Amino acid sequence: MTSGADRKPPPPPPHDEDEVRFTLRGAHYLFSLIDEARGRRPGKISRNTWILEAVTEKLKKERQGD
Repeated sequence: MTSGADRKPPPPPPHDEDEVRFTLRGAHYLFSLIDEARGRRPGKISRNTWILEAVTEKLKKERQGD
């Protein structure tokens, strides 16, 4: 048994500039729709950027009470 002094403190929370990586699973059909939407945008945008933009929009709407 270890004492409380032997325990490591939890890691600090991530900062905005820290990158978090994870695997996103979804239906092939959903990613096909995302890729079609990306293709309609001018220029080239990565799937990752498109998803992050969509998440950001959703969070803004939820904060506004929509």
